[in-house]
Amino acid sequence: MMFKITNEPTNWRYLGIVALFGIAAAGLIVYSFKKYEIAEPVIMKKEIKPVYLSLSADKASINLNELVKVTVLLDSLSEKNVGTDVILNYDPEFLEIQPVSSAVKTKKQIKDEVLEPKNYLDTTASFFNIFPYLRVNNLVGSIIFSALANPSEEVSGKGSVATLIFKAIKKGNVKIDISFKSGSSVDSNVAYMGRDILTGVSGVELNIK
Repeated sequence: MMFKITNEPTNWRYLGIVALFGIAAAGLIVYSFKKYEIAEPVIMKKEIKPVYLSLSADKASINLNELVKVTVLLDSLSEKNVGTDVILNYDPEFLEIQPVSSAVKTKKQIKDEVLEPKNYLDTTASFFNIFPYLRVNNLVGSIIFSALANPSEEVSGKGSVATLIFKAIKKGNVKIDISFKSGSSVDSNVAYMGRDILTGVSGVELNIK
């Protein structure tokens, strides 16, 4: 086959029109890709809901040698939980823990002892069922106890954990606080799925006359 070479002049006007059409088409393709490009996925963070432990006394002012009931309350709103560890701090010069029943003999000079929970925790109104541990250190003024739901059960909402009874042994103002520091693993906590979901605490102040 023979190729014929001609000397006909090049049609530059025609080539220019073709080039313009090519540039326009390329622009439309790029625009289309930008218009329909896949957006980055939005990661939704779970809202952290407040979970509180607080103290409530049946009276704010008491006389010397009088008894006062202090209830530990848990408010978890709709957040589920399976149990709590509570650490209370108080001044042992002003307050002394008492048995919840007159049938239990009062122990004198409790220093640092593991006690029978049912003897010192009133749990009749609690939404927890199991109380495996109670330790009282009257040397520094601390009470540690645990409360658990039944196995495979969860609780939520607001309710009582347990009620303790204190005797006023010295006049003056005294606070009972819940030990808590955000991020700490050695203080009060509320447990769910291996996490501590407790976000805040509040104590109570008593006036002994």
